[in-house]
Amino acid sequence: MTETSEGWRLWDGRLVRREHAKMSPDAKFHLCEEPTTRAIICFFAPQGAS
Repeated sequence: MTETSEGWRLWDGRLVRREHAKMSPDAKFHLCEEPTTRAIICFFAPQGAS
């Protein structure tokens, strides 16, 4: 995963925009996706991840 000014670029090229990220309760990144379509359901980023 690569951090950009817009958000986080995932290993497969998808972008999670900053406004869609939620604060991680355990200071780790988490991604929830629909298993068939791989649509992103939720994305958690650690506090302070800019």
